[in-house]
Amino acid sequence: MTDKKFKEFILIFFMEKALKVHPIFAFAAIVLLTIIMYLSLLPKIELPETNLIQADKLVHASMYFILSLSIFKGFFNTTLKKSIGIACLLSFLYGIIVEFAQDICTLTRMFDVFDILANGFGSILAYLVVSKYLST
Repeated sequence: MTDKKFKEFILIFFMEKALKVHPIFAFAAIVLLTIIMYLSLLPKIELPETNLIQADKLVHASMYFILSLSIFKGFFNTTLKKSIGIACLLSFLYGIIVEFAQDICTLTRMFDVFDILANGFGSILAYLVVSKYLST
């Protein structure tokens, strides 16, 4: 396969099979990415304690569930199962970046492995929900 044919193949693959940008969902995903980073870098706010689950972790899981779905619908609007997997992986990796940013860029926040686990739980839940309805 020549270099030109390879580049053509990659372009066709991403344009036809995986990458299908939906402007409204893509905009929503970008806005959500921005909001998550902004809120994560604000000075720490103490949330009320509950007996069942930390509200903070529930918020993390919910936000990354929604973020994973937004990335999938915004940039990978296909019926391929690997597309939702890629969207969830990107969401999860963004959560790790946010945790490092909190540790490096703020004085009132710190890196929290349990936040990353909650982010991952939300992403995995999005994967499970969407992949159940996708064909391949």
